[in-house]
Amino acid sequence: MTDKNRNSISKKRGNTSNVGASFISLLLLLVVGVVLSFVFWSIANEKVLAVNSLYSDPDDIKFADEDIIIDSKKVKLPVKGEQLGTIKIPSIDLESPLFVGDSDEELAKGCGMDLSMKYPGQNGNVVLSGHTNLVFKNLGGVKDGDEVILDTYYATFTYKANSHEIVSAKDTNVIVEKDKEFLTIYTCYPFNFLASTDKRYVLRCDFVQKEDKKELKTK
Repeated sequence: MTDKNRNSISKKRGNTSNVGASFISLLLLLVVGVVLSFVFWSIANEKVLAVNSLYSDPDDIKFADEDIIIDSKKVKLPVKGEQLGTIKIPSIDLESPLFVGDSDEELAKGCGMDLSMKYPGQNGNVVLSGHTNLVFKNLGGVKDGDEVILDTYYATFTYKANSHEIVSAKDTNVIVEKDKEFLTIYTCYPFNFLASTDKRYVLRCDFVQKEDKKELKTK
């Protein structure tokens, strides 16, 4: 075999190797692209559907009363989209703004309150929700007996965690009426999971006390 033939064969082998390497690189890029697309789609999908999926029908939502009686005074409550106050859970170093409503707009800013239930102080079930990769990423660290504080502009409400469980996103026993002051918090599960899930982590809390603010906004 002449040197010319050897060089020709070497060039062909080199070209084949380059084509193979390019094909593998292209394939890896496609795989990475598909994975990233799925992750970003899942995050966006979770923000739209995640915590609201416990509703069987959004049209069934009824709005709570706009007023609450505090020390015989009628207090004007904030409406959807407005900030009600803050939620604090000292045991997990959580402090977040609390907004009226639980649409994507409110949940992108902090914790949201379900308008189909009650405001704090209305002697019913106060239902709060938030994204598991944002405000409630450490909610699983709350133990029975830990305090949950809702500091609103008209009063500060203290609750005590009494139970927690993992339920289906379609469970109808989470958003329910109560005949006494009560607090329910839920978020997606598992925590910090980047894709949409069909499970919810639910924390239930008993009412402990209410401390009225000295100055109240009245009608």
